[in-house]
Amino acid sequence: MSNNIENILKENTNTENERATLMYLPSLNKFIGFINLLNFSFMFKPIGINRTINTDVINKRVKENEDSFLATGKYYDFGNAELVVIREYDDNVLYIIDGQHRLSTMENLKMLYPDRDLFIGVSIYIKDTVAEAATYLKHFQNQYPSDDRLFSANQTERNQLDKVLALFNYEYPEVFLQYNKHILNLINKKDKYYKEPNRPHLSNGMISDFIRNPEVKINKLSDPNITGNDIRIINNKIKENLQLYKGTINHNYIENELKGCYFGIIRKDNKKLIEAINT
Repeated sequence: MSNNIENILKENTNTENERATLMYLPSLNKFIGFINLLNFSFMFKPIGINRTINTDVINKRVKENEDSFLATGKYYDFGNAELVVIREYDDNVLYIIDGQHRLSTMENLKMLYPDRDLFIGVSIYIKDTVAEAATYLKHFQNQYPSDDRLFSANQTERNQLDKVLALFNYEYPEVFLQYNKHILNLINKKDKYYKEPNRPHLSNGMISDFIRNPEVKINKLSDPNITGNDIRIINNKIKENLQLYKGTINHNYIENELKGCYFGIIRKDNKKLIEAINT
C-alpha cells in the first residue's frame, strides 16, 4: 500500500522539472534518478540503526564546496545517496541508508545559500517495515565496512548515542581532536586503516562502548535525561578513583590540553575503576 510520499515520487517519474527526475523500477521496487534540494521539500533523516554523523566531516565538505563555488560558480558533484521509504512509519520521511554526510552537507549549504541548485543522484527503495529496511542496510554496509559500534539497534538507541556524543563534544571537544583528524585522513586516503586514538583521547566508538559494551559500560550514560553536568560529575568520580588505574597518567597534558577530561584513560583493562564509577 503506497503512502503520500510514494505518490509524489511517482508524479516525478519520467519528467523534467526543477524538483526531481525519477524512474521507477518495479522489479526492484525503487526509484532512481536525481533530486534538487533547492525545491525538494521532503525531510531526510538518518535511519536509526545507521552510524552516527561526524560534524567535522560535514564542516570540511561545506567549506570545500563554498570554495569551489567561489572559484568555479558551481559545487562539487555530490554523487549518489541511497534512501528508503518505510511504509510502516507512514511519515513522509526519506530515511538515509548511505549519504548521511553528503546530504547533511547539502542541507547546510541550502541554509547558507538558499537560491543555489543542489543536485544529487538517488536510489529510493520502498520497504514495508523497519525490519526490511534494517536487513537491507546491513547488506549494503557489509560492502562498505565501518565502525560497527556506531550503528544502533533502533531509533531510541541512536538518539541516546547522538545525545551523549553531543554532550561530550560540548564539554570536552579537545579529547576528540586526534580521532577527528584520523577520520579526515581516512576520507582523504592519507590513512589506510582505522585505529583507536591513544590514551587519553576518545573516539565516537569509545563513547558508544561506554553506553553499551558491558566491559566498559558507564551506567549513567544510558540515562535519557543525562546532562552535561552529569558528564562532569562522572569525570570527577574518575579523578577521585585514579588509584585504581594501573598505568601512567600525564596529568599536565589532561588538565591543560584536554580540559581535564579523564574519560580517555578508560579501556577494557580498567574493570576496578569502572566498578567504582558505577557505584
